[in-house]
Amino acid sequence: KLTSILGKYCGKRVFARNTTVSVVTTAQRRRFLNAHHIQGEGHGSLNMALKDSNQEIVAVMTMQQLQDGKWMLNRFATSCSVVGGFSKLLNWFKSTEQWSSITTFADQRWSNGQLYVDAGFDVDGQVAVDYSYIIPTNTTRMHKFNFRRDKLAKRLGRYDPTLSETANMKINHIERIWDCGKIRFKMTNVSS
Repeated sequence: KLTSILGKYCGKRVFARNTTVSVVTTAQRRRFLNAHHIQGEGHGSLNMALKDSNQEIVAVMTMQQLQDGKWMLNRFATSCSVVGGFSKLLNWFKSTEQWSSITTFADQRWSNGQLYVDAGFDVDGQVAVDYSYIIPTNTTRMHKFNFRRDKLAKRLGRYDPTLSETANMKINHIERIWDCGKIRFKMTNVSS
């Protein structure tokens, strides 16, 4: 990830024109994203992949249908440099599915969202900085949703109902980690 951000990536390079699009199973999506996406697995009503000439999956994009015609681009990841891969998968989706809008987010810890702008998305807003928790036993980052007040008693070894979420987490040595906010992007289908 860092070598790519710094423009120093020198690994395998595949051109999207030399790949084929296919729909993959939930298990294939899960394996690929857990191996290649910084946030790991993500939901998808439609899981698309690019396969190289050896039928190896080199890119995965997940789209989550929110409601009639409205979709969320939830994950995109590659196992190597796939030049034009994002555009190829997005264009395949747009040509095969009924859609009125697609929303997605750029996590500002890793991206300014230029990929989305280049693909035709417009900035649709900002999401303020937010936090997750670091679990000390395995250094896993977990979304704060997993530690809502109604779940704390079951999740924590030590729980005091008179304390706040933050205080209960601290007595269990579970620390917060903050992100840098997100940029929300939206693409609207002008022909629908």
